[in-house]
Amino acid sequence: MSNPWLQHVSKFRESHPDLSYKEALSQAKTTYTKKKRSKKQSGTGQEELISQGIDAASNVVESIIGTPQLQATRTDARIARRAAKDAAKLEKQRAIQERRDKKLDAKLARRAR
Repeated sequence: MSNPWLQHVSKFRESHPDLSYKEALSQAKTTYTKKKRSKKQSGTGQEELISQGIDAASNVVESIIGTPQLQATRTDARIARRAAKDAAKLEKQRAIQERRDKKLDAKLARRAR
């Protein structure tokens, strides 16, 4: 058991086997002294842990979104796809406009006769 209170209760019950668990809990609290926790690390050790945490976080971010070079490659590919899509859209619009112009020319030719 890692909980200090439960460790104390189990030792108390071993030394008082005739008590029920409920009675052992109530009597063990009179003999239990809470241990003080150690203070947080300070100085270079804490800075080292922080830098390791930052390094680990940056590694996770890098594994998700990739390295700057990979990001640049993805951006270039995205730009190229967008340019191709825009060119196809423009070509489609030109074709539509050409059909409209031919239709209008035919209509004007019929009126001119």
